[in-house]
Amino acid sequence: MVIFDHGFRLFFLFAGIWASVAILVWSAALLGLEPLGPGGDLLFWHSHEMLFGFAAAAMSGFLLTALPNWTGRKRIQGWSLAAFAALWLAGRAAMLTAPMIGASLAAVLDLGFLSLMAVYVAAEVWRSKNWRNLPVAALITLFAASNWLAHWTALGGAEPPIDGRRLAIFTLAILVAFIGGRIVPAFTRNWLVQSGAKVSIPNFGRFDAAAVGLLVLSFAAALAAPDSALPGWLALITAAVHFVRLMRWQGWLSLAEPLVWTLHLGYLWLVAGVAALGAAWLDWGISETTAMHALTTGAFGTMIIAVMTRASLGHSGRPLRAGPGELIIYFLVLAAGLARLVAPFWADQTQLLIIVAAIAWAGGFGLFSVLYFRLLTRPA
Repeated sequence: MVIFDHGFRLFFLFAGIWASVAILVWSAALLGLEPLGPGGDLLFWHSHEMLFGFAAAAMSGFLLTALPNWTGRKRIQGWSLAAFAALWLAGRAAMLTAPMIGASLAAVLDLGFLSLMAVYVAAEVWRSKNWRNLPVAALITLFAASNWLAHWTALGGAEPPIDGRRLAIFTLAILVAFIGGRIVPAFTRNWLVQSGAKVSIPNFGRFDAAAVGLLVLSFAAALAAPDSALPGWLALITAAVHFVRLMRWQGWLSLAEPLVWTLHLGYLWLVAGVAALGAAWLDWGISETTAMHALTTGAFGTMIIAVMTRASLGHSGRPLRAGPGELIIYFLVLAAGLARLVAPFWADQTQLLIIVAAIAWAGGFGLFSVLYFRLLTRPA
């Protein structure tokens, strides 16, 4: 079966479907249906499934496809890929039925997938001696560990010094900065070359490494010294540095191709999210929850849909050009991010805007699942 040939086929489809289903289930619960998740904690279920369900599937689809190219090792396919898929599905089923099967069993079933992904990525990097990707292995391990922390807290364990879901968001943001710092300029450069433009786009260098390091430092300060002003000022400086980094990639030259400029838009959301966190930590009129949604709904959502569309087209041999369907997908995901960001500032319409954001999100990723189903499940 073609869908078991490459990781991107199966897990991008999972990501698209689950992004839509999970947000609609959460919206229904928000409107008064029976709460979901361990202990009936609706907020836990929502944040967990967006991070460790949806984002984990998209991240895994990308890594299972890209890692063999980076390391020169054989890719996961066939029954091995099916085993990864089974673990991911078991986690989603467990989280949906947690009130019936119990939070402890749900946690056990859910933790297997990311734990195996962390072992797989670390082993592939180690066996290939591809030390350039050691930070990726470390970040995936940290992301898996954050899921353990999240479940530990949900099960009533002693309060850990670091909140698991907060750590997961920080980890994904660093992944976007690290991997995005490779693929955004590379894809931009490739498109400009094909277009005949003679423009120099810098490769990942010392400035980029310093920018990622500064982001790590900002998040570390937020975890270690949450009551001081240091994390806020560091985050604002970090946002400025990453904005300069984004400008170095000259995304305005790619406005003719949405497959490229959407990647730049996703990175701009990362800049905005980090700046919003800085403002929140300095108590400048924005909550950390709102700033976090600038990262999750804005940066992660936009970057994930941009990567999934481009990678799906490229790895299946289709032309790298966005059509009307892709434009609608991008518009809906962007609208979801904007609606969720402004919702808290419209006190009388907050819940309505949150529902609008959820519907736009479900529409964007649902449309991706429909339009790309044939491409992902059948030969070119």
